[in-house]
Amino acid sequence: MQAAVFPGQGSQRPGMGKEIYSRFPAARKVFDTAEEIASFPLKKICFEDREGAINQTQYTQPALFVSSLATLAAIGDVVRFDAVAGHSLGEYTALVAAGIISFEDGMYAVLRRGELMSRSSETPGGMVAVIGLNEEEIEDTIFPLKLKGIINIANYNSPRQIVISGELELIKEAQELLSPKARKLIPLAVSGAFHTKLMSRAAKEMSKVLKPIRFKKPKVAYFSNVSGKKEDDPKRIKELMRKQIESPVRWVQLVESMVGYGINRFIEVGEGRVLTGLIKRITKDAELVNINSVGSVESFCKEE
Repeated sequence: MQAAVFPGQGSQRPGMGKEIYSRFPAARKVFDTAEEIASFPLKKICFEDREGAINQTQYTQPALFVSSLATLAAIGDVVRFDAVAGHSLGEYTALVAAGIISFEDGMYAVLRRGELMSRSSETPGGMVAVIGLNEEEIEDTIFPLKLKGIINIANYNSPRQIVISGELELIKEAQELLSPKARKLIPLAVSGAFHTKLMSRAAKEMSKVLKPIRFKKPKVAYFSNVSGKKEDDPKRIKELMRKQIESPVRWVQLVESMVGYGINRFIEVGEGRVLTGLIKRITKDAELVNINSVGSVESFCKEE
């Protein structure tokens, strides 16, 4: 059984989607429709970015969402996926791919999500990837800081790649405490403390955005970032998505749930190779495929 997985913020690059747009009419339609919905030149930002707009959250999120769905459209109906999942922002791509929400509703939601997260909170926040320590070691280290304010594990990416997020001053203190223990610390270029309670205001606003959107039963197995499990009920999925911005991304648990469901082949659809790298560290037996170019689309469809 195989699953499509969709990347989140951090996988963007200048020029993304340009070749796929030029080669595949179905991908072209996705980009053209998305730009009609957006209030900015989405294609120019994706294809020709020279001023760093692609790295600004309000543009990054819709750009990645559209690029992944354009790549999926290029694959077409040649391939059947048994399950879908996405990492953080990529979960909205998964919602569309599973038929839970429409493309237009997904685009609207992601545009608003990017705007809300780009001006996320009044308190300055940050995020740092911690490489080489497990969950327990990190929790023990940052526990004293939790008594001072908001700081927590935001992304359980792999057993030894975990992201912490929180108030900027506490993140700085955490780096000092973790530096002698961790193999590497990587500060993330983000505009706030995503997946923490500092996102509570953005989460409330996203609840209003999602309220009128119709959620339908998944056409394929759908796995949630928030629960880390397979979810079938549209009402529950909607509620989980309301919590998503301020809840940790349980990627390790999600991948383990997918493997338990019977998924033995993961296809990362969209920019980069971040997710296949993480999945490789979670499960050793799965086959991993990246589809992020014209060549990879054509070779993948030919094999299928």
